Amino acid sequence: VHGGTFDTMLAGKAALAAFGASINGMSLGMSLAYTAPSLDDIQTELGLTDFESSFFSAVLCIGAWVGAISGGRLGQLLGRKRTVMFVLVPSLIGWFLISVSRTFAILCIGRVIAGLSVGISSFAVPAYIAEVSSRDHRGAFGTINQLQISIGILVAYSLGTFLDWRGIAICSILPSLTCSLVMMLVPETPQWYLSGGRTEEAKQSLEQLRGVSSVDEEFEEMKIGAQQAKKDGDDVSWLDEKYRKPVRIALCMMLFHPTSGANAIVFFVTQIFKYAGADDAKLSSVIFGTVKFAGTILAVFVIDKAGRRPLLLISCFGMGVTAFGLGLFFYLRSVGTTHPWLALSMILTYITFFSVGLGPITWLIVPEILPVELRAKVGGIATSVNWTGIFLMSLTFKPLMDAVETYGAFWFYSAICFIAFTFVYFMVPETKGRSLEEIQAIFQPRTVVNDNPHKRLLDEDESR
Repeated sequence: VHGGTFDTMLAGKAALAAFGASINGMSLGMSLAYTAPSLDDIQTELGLTDFESSFFSAVLCIGAWVGAISGGRLGQLLGRKRTVMFVLVPSLIGWFLISVSRTFAILCIGRVIAGLSVGISSFAVPAYIAEVSSRDHRGAFGTINQLQISIGILVAYSLGTFLDWRGIAICSILPSLTCSLVMMLVPETPQWYLSGGRTEEAKQSLEQLRGVSSVDEEFEEMKIGAQQAKKDGDDVSWLDEKYRKPVRIALCMMLFHPTSGANAIVFFVTQIFKYAGADDAKLSSVIFGTVKFAGTILAVFVIDKAGRRPLLLISCFGMGVTAFGLGLFFYLRSVGTTHPWLALSMILTYITFFSVGLGPITWLIVPEILPVELRAKVGGIATSVNWTGIFLMSLTFKPLMDAVETYGAFWFYSAICFIAFTFVYFMVPETKGRSLEEIQAIFQPRTVVNDNPHKRLLDEDESR
């Protein structure tokens, strides 16, 4: 079951489950990228001010923040699977309102409701995928979600070359609809069944996901984790000593993810290429989306081989260097020297580094390191931190460029990337090849885990 071959990856329904849930990632990507090809046309047709345009871009995050907070609770009440399917409801309402809007108010209401769907999805999808995946395939399956986000971004940019903003909005409904249809074919997660004491259904779910009936060892491990979570109770405090490190890592990684500047670039890439003097900014945006997609495909194949830590370190350092280089381009441009090739190469290299590391691994590692008893509560909080960061970055991107010039904005993002590199180096453990239960042993106080069968994992981390 745990063999890392392609055949075992496709055995059972785990691959279909991960793929089906991840289709909501395409909706998330289209939501993030929607403003890049659409914003100028919306501003012209509806007569929006620059502030109103920035606010419309950012207001998605308000709905996403609410969705992230509620997503954890919904996941507990409805189950992971039905929560993933529920995303269709606000997605359908939100994008329909955007497509028919004639006023700034209706436009923003639609954007907030669409944001609610991506907020729920951004928590529920990684949690579902983490719980249906085996230890050897969890990295690849988890990265499929980021791949779908990259596909959504590329699709939105591409649609912008031949559809108006209303047409793009209608097309943005389709991923969530497709996701709900595929999810009808796959089971609920074993961990959710176990959390409700439904042992027989949990084992049946695991057998369907693995495609075999001999799942006793993995199932016993899951039962121990569920029993520990039940013992700790619903009133467990995430400030307890044994939870502090994983909670700190989860919150900080979710903050570094948007403040590195990647989401600001995705939101405004067409405008950035215009500032850089590109002849066809929309075509350049499609190239940007294609490179992001290619980088994420690379991550799918290497994440379970190279490990999370090395990819995160390479990613953060590379993003820091290339964001600095992009700032250098805009500085040279401000003093009369232009090198358009430098801007294009720096943006494309930056997004490649993001796509193979910080982009997908942040969403993968948070549900990995959080214990099951905290996954809903802290996972929702961590996801809301991410959307708060995206909101602030998208709302302040243009004002930041006005305040410190465009080059200053990218040098600010560069500094954040180097801070993230330092944090990962000192704080983030390797989780490759470990079960979710084994990962929790890493964070246990020494007095708690001295007799733990997974104690060797602590020694491995300390010797790293």
